[in-house]
Order: sequence, then C-alpha cells, then structure tokens
Amino acid sequence: MTVDFDFDYISLELGEDSDLTYRKQGNYLEGFSTDFKIVMNILQQPNIEEFKIVLFGARIDDMETFKNISEELLQVEFLTVYDYNEKGMLEILPIFDPHTLIGLTLDGVAMDDDDEGMDDDDGSGYRSGPVFLNLSEIMELDQWKMSEYIDIDGFYVYPDVENFTHFTEAKVSMEKVDETDISKMKDAMLQKFNYLTLEIKSKLIFGGFAEKFGEPLVINGEKNWYFRSPEKQILKLNISEDTVMFHYHDLSSVPGNAVIIEYTKK
Repeated sequence: MTVDFDFDYISLELGEDSDLTYRKQGNYLEGFSTDFKIVMNILQQPNIEEFKIVLFGARIDDMETFKNISEELLQVEFLTVYDYNEKGMLEILPIFDPHTLIGLTLDGVAMDDDDEGMDDDDGSGYRSGPVFLNLSEIMELDQWKMSEYIDIDGFYVYPDVENFTHFTEAKVSMEKVDETDISKMKDAMLQKFNYLTLEIKSKLIFGGFAEKFGEPLVINGEKNWYFRSPEKQILKLNISEDTVMFHYHDLSSVPGNAVIIEYTKK
C-alpha cells in the first residue's frame, strides 16, 4: 500500500490498477480520510506487511490530517518514507506502531544521482545528487530503536555505529570513505558482539588500507580482513570498488590462508 502526497493530489495505491486519487481542491482531505480509514480497517489484519508514504508534495494541512487520521498507531511491518529531508520523516514516523515494525527505509529518491531524470537543478525543486540526512532526532524515535532493518537511500549519512548495532542489517551511503572512517567503525563493531551486517555504499573509497590493517586477503578482486574480538568472535571487513561491509563471520567459514588480527579493547 502506498500513500502519495503529490503537489496537486493525494493518492492511495492499493495494488495493480487499484488507485484512489484526490485532487487538492474543496474538501479533498475529508474524502481521503474517510476512504483511508475504510481501507485500513480492511487491510490491517492484524497489520499491513508493506506501507509506503511519499511526502515530496505534502503540505502542512496534508501532514496534520494524516497524523490525526487514526486514533491508534498504524501497524505495519515494512515501512518506506520518501522525502527531501528529515523534517517530514520526523513528523510522520511517530504515527506508526514501533512494536510491529520490522524494516524501515528512509528514501530521498528524488535526489538520487543514479536517476538521470533527477540529475540537474532546473528549478523543479529536485536536487542533483544525494544530500546529508541528519539522523540525530530520528535515532531518538522508538520506530528507529525497535526496527530490525534500516535502509537509507538517496541520502548521505555518517553511520554512528553505536546507534546501529541493534539492527541485524543496515544499508547506508556515504559521500566518501577513507581508512580513518573505516577504522573507527571497525573499532565500534568490535567493542561488543552484535548481529549487525553494515553495508556502506560510496563512489569514493580511498586510503592506505594495507598500512592500516595489514595485507588483505583478496578474493574475486575484493579485499578482506578478519578481526578477532575480545569475545573471540570474528569480524569480517570487506572492501570492494564501491562498497564497505562489516559483519561477524563464523570461524569455520574463514579461509585457511586468512590472517586473523587480534583486537584488544581500548
């Protein structure tokens, strides 16, 4: 299910060839609110598996109406919020029940510089390429703290690893990543065992990794390092052309010719 706040209309997209559209004129919010409640009563049994909300064209009255549309928190499992920045996300996220939330995606797709149609500043309101997303307030929300999966797309962030380790999987993008950034993240991951797989996308990954971590084990062109935590768990660091990935690795699947680097808590 998708709720799309466009500049001229609001739409409820319920599936293939099943959309309800409300032009922003007259008492459109009343009709939208009534139909949304009916749809939610039908679909929320006990919760919706996938829900997307697009806020690019949302106005203040749109947001206020949607926030007050239900007396109870909306129960969804996988939630995607699309917006230009964190402001609309901070407004909308609290209306979703954090106890049912499994996966959370924060998407600035209109700023994604992989989308050629959005890659020029022509006065349309779209930015050319990702901008930084301020997560400081979002990370205080229960919807962040209780979700198991996070995907941040179309934005750059600096992942404060301590606030990500409750996730089992996190996907983010950084404008650039060097050996100092990676070393700090590695140290944070090794402080305490966790089940996080952290994937960082970047078009600029650079630095003296061999000098910092020792010679890597190269497999299929990708560089790999293995670190043993104070708890005797194995953390794998993998660096490819455009991706940095951390995750704890089973000792039995570590290649026999790999060097395991001992780590001591600082």
